Amino acid sequence: MLLNTGSLIGTMLVTSGLGFAYWFVADRLFPLSAVGLASAATSTMMLLSSICLLGLSTLLISELPRNKGQEGTIISAALILVGLVGTVVGIIFALCTPIISKNLQPIGADLPSILLFGLGIGLTSVTIIADTCMIALLRGELQFWRNALFAASKLILLFVAARLLAEKTGISIYTTWMASNLISMLPLLAFGIYKAKKTHRSLRPHWGMMRKVGHAAVQHYILNLIYQTPTQILPVIATIMLSASANAWFYTASMIANFIFAVIGSLTTVLHATNATQIHTLPQKSRMTVGLSFGVSLIAGIVLIVGAHFMLGFFGHSYADQASWSLRILAIGALPLIIKYHYLAIHRIKDHVSKAIVPISIGSVLELVMAIVGTRLWGLSGLSLGWVIGMYIEAIIMAPTVFRTMKGLDIPAMSLLEHEDLALAGSGSSSQEESISISMKMMAIDSPTDMIRSIVFIDAPTIKLKKSELYGNEALTDAYDDATAPTIKLDKASLRKAKAAQTERELVKKNLPATKISSDQINEFMNAPTIKMHSIKKK
Repeated sequence: MLLNTGSLIGTMLVTSGLGFAYWFVADRLFPLSAVGLASAATSTMMLLSSICLLGLSTLLISELPRNKGQEGTIISAALILVGLVGTVVGIIFALCTPIISKNLQPIGADLPSILLFGLGIGLTSVTIIADTCMIALLRGELQFWRNALFAASKLILLFVAARLLAEKTGISIYTTWMASNLISMLPLLAFGIYKAKKTHRSLRPHWGMMRKVGHAAVQHYILNLIYQTPTQILPVIATIMLSASANAWFYTASMIANFIFAVIGSLTTVLHATNATQIHTLPQKSRMTVGLSFGVSLIAGIVLIVGAHFMLGFFGHSYADQASWSLRILAIGALPLIIKYHYLAIHRIKDHVSKAIVPISIGSVLELVMAIVGTRLWGLSGLSLGWVIGMYIEAIIMAPTVFRTMKGLDIPAMSLLEHEDLALAGSGSSSQEESISISMKMMAIDSPTDMIRSIVFIDAPTIKLKKSELYGNEALTDAYDDATAPTIKLDKASLRKAKAAQTERELVKKNLPATKISSDQINEFMNAPTIKMHSIKKK
């Protein structure tokens, strides 16, 4: 879990560092007008690609762990789907740029530019989904190296474009971004094909799964758009109500604060991935992620509060003078964000996304209203203060859900096996025949050591029970043949492995094969799932 979280944080650091170098080089080697168009085009690309994800960026974190053996077919379908949607949306937007803004007209000036812009959005959507899938499969190192390759490639291509191209345009800069996304995906695709051949699994798109999860994808899509809206609109509020310069100060302060927010988001993303199929470990894992988030936020918050003026001074004296208090207030906002992010993760893990839409919608509206009120009363610092106050109110409302989950109060006992109406027929001591319906439930009890992960019922050793043990009635034992007795399969891989000498003992008295336990099988049953069986007689 911490490895995948570290990979997400490492990705943020690498892409941010090389991204800063990328735009620094662009400022030095390209005309200012070209850099302005490229920055607008890439910002638009990121916005449109997030819209084109169709909710799959969070839905797949839940679905991939639940569909073992079908990961390749689901991922390929999702990549193709968002890639096509993103490309089409990008082309449509490029065609509309003359109407939208004169400054964006070069994007739709000719057919190559239109196609390049559309492909850029399609590829960006594909890379976001690919990174999400790697986190869902707990292969965070793959998304880290893909992003590192992307960041390094676009910097190299920018140098090449500046040296070789006679006409240095904004589309040229944008093309280096798009080409780098393509380059970064090639090793990942090659690795996926290699693994599929090695494991003899198909990569043919599973369109049936896309249709099956369509309703859930819509819910995720709506929730994602709603909770991301406030942070995207805050810069607009700063520009409209204050000035473009004020927006520059606020954007810089929020960019620095986002380092803390990204750590919290990374922890909750991995929490979602690791508990999508293991909800019984959610209390323990959520306690850990809340604790880590609080620790990081506390330490980083102190650093930002003390060093806000110094950090912003690197961007200029005006930034340090005008945005220091905004940065300090935003740092305090990390604490309610811990509750909000965990609230979202918990509802996604439990497949209760629809229940989170209304509270998150109300919270998003509250954040924006408080931000507007704060801006009107206290200017730039009031913008940050109003937004943070709105989040604290949200956190108070959402905290009970998070705390109940941390304590395990709302995690139901997990029914790992439920088989109803298993009918056994036979004759009793009288001539009247009766059937007995057996209802079997295997209940998993969460252990303090987090030993039990899941129960799998394939290729597991089988234990046969005598009916005298099942029914508690010796008379019934004579009425039925032991060969038809119910069997319970136990998965040796799901319990703690312990060394044990090979033992044998008979389970029944009629010369049935004995159950053998080898040294590599399970021998310790402390904190193991409890098997509860009950019978119901039916005349």
